[in-house]
Amino acid sequence: MRRWISLSVAIYFLPPLFLGVSCSASTETPSDVFTEELTLKPLPGGFLLAHFQFQTQRLEGAEYYDLFPRSIGDVIKKYNVEEFHLSLTNGYWRHSVWGYAPRPAPVGAELWAWFAPQTLPDVTTAWAGFVNTLAGVFCASLNAIKPANSISPQLAFSPEGASSNAGHGGNRSLLRYASLPRENVCTENLTPWKKLLPCSSGLVQLLDGTALYSQSHHSLGVEVRRVCPSGESSCTRPRLQLTQTVTLVMDVSRPRGPINWSFSDLFRGTVRSLCSLSSRSSIYFDITDNKTEFTLHPKPRVMTEAGGRRFATYDILRILAERKSGKPFTLNFISKERFAFSSGTPSEPVITSHRYLTGVGEEGGGVTSLITNNMEDEVEVVYLEVLPWATRVYLHTFRLDSSSPARVQWQYYSPGRDRSSPYHLETAFLIPARSSLRVSYRIERVHLKWTEHVPDPHHGIYMGSGVLILTNSPSTCTNSSHGSPLRVYNEALLVTLMTPDFSMPYNVICLSSTVVAIAFGSLHNLMTRVFAPAPAKNTPIWKAIGSRVLQSIKHIFTKKVKQS
Repeated sequence: MRRWISLSVAIYFLPPLFLGVSCSASTETPSDVFTEELTLKPLPGGFLLAHFQFQTQRLEGAEYYDLFPRSIGDVIKKYNVEEFHLSLTNGYWRHSVWGYAPRPAPVGAELWAWFAPQTLPDVTTAWAGFVNTLAGVFCASLNAIKPANSISPQLAFSPEGASSNAGHGGNRSLLRYASLPRENVCTENLTPWKKLLPCSSGLVQLLDGTALYSQSHHSLGVEVRRVCPSGESSCTRPRLQLTQTVTLVMDVSRPRGPINWSFSDLFRGTVRSLCSLSSRSSIYFDITDNKTEFTLHPKPRVMTEAGGRRFATYDILRILAERKSGKPFTLNFISKERFAFSSGTPSEPVITSHRYLTGVGEEGGGVTSLITNNMEDEVEVVYLEVLPWATRVYLHTFRLDSSSPARVQWQYYSPGRDRSSPYHLETAFLIPARSSLRVSYRIERVHLKWTEHVPDPHHGIYMGSGVLILTNSPSTCTNSSHGSPLRVYNEALLVTLMTPDFSMPYNVICLSSTVVAIAFGSLHNLMTRVFAPAPAKNTPIWKAIGSRVLQSIKHIFTKKVKQS
């Protein structure tokens, strides 16, 4: 039962060529290996999932770099990184409607890394240098990751690579995790991401920045880990594997009529040339749950069935090699009706999680997470939340309400410190079959100093997504599709803090300046002007009157002369 949970989710999104892989799928070859693939799948509501995956492997310890990017190899070597996982995401993945994402990621930026044992006791220093270097490599604001928003999870985020068998899987001091829910994703991140690939042809030609960043959901992923060559039980010579992913959810619905699309409509481009450095370049179209009458052009030569799923498979290397005229490859989807599925969702979610704020006002409040088990058996989960230090959490307000009795197996709470560390709450519990669990606690919103507010302070601060992890799944396998437990991210929350009246200093300055200017001008004139009596004139009065009368007469005669 435990194995079925993770394998069913993995098989749902996995292309057929990987379904037979049990652990780290790699071939013992002396040179680097590069593969690329694209998986397409219709989703409910008129959406289409497009998942790109590019993998580059090299023998660890090799003297020269061939296809593997040296910028990544030097970084993990300098900071003794065993493996790391980075995601840059915009848009919430609706797992209750679309099923589970092929590579789950929260909104914003997420980074977690395992360091080698020789990094101790300077893991914090290595973590700081590592995130600053990645910020420069991917042109992202990862340098905003500080000790004030970083933690060491106690149960979540176990090693997924060969390091899980290296004997330090239980030393959680070598693990660091942080997220930036407010991180924006744009073409500045896509350009350096593309430069890590060994060639600019092949499937990467479909990744146009304008088309990519106008979708409902888009996520860039980069992960590096060590994998064991197939057939080796001791794993004496692991290979370093770089996996780059792009996950898109595109709205292909039409107001009326059927849904028709092509690569030019979706990606604003076609596959014009193949990547000669790639050992495999494939496109998979999952038609398992799709009950729509449609036609794919060109027609697939291979229909693969594996793990209870069907894929229309296209070998891009063979197709472009046979086209001597240089005609680009494009896939056209022509349907006679709208998308229809055999069930309400492509795959019934094993477990779902949603989160929301409670309370009124800007001083207090609460956070509630609703977790639902849709299976016929109880599941064992770990729930992790990292809250900013500006939202104080008190453990005595923690409540666990369930429609059926739920058992808390383990709980970890690390109180935050103002401006130093976040609040870390991690709980492991068993959820009964077909039941819901409500996790809630109270928070107190800190009154920040006026210099600590971020730009646009009235917008509020973000509370990163909670992470729900199913622990009853195999953990010894290093293949991410089989070995990593299922992770579900709920919503990131926007918390409004108490803010001072930032316009008051401006009003005070204007009023004070006006008053000072008026008072200073008058006082300055009185203090600096020299007052002296006017000299007296001893002119008789009759002479003054006569002079004025003569001037008036003269003015009258002069006016008449001008008029004549």
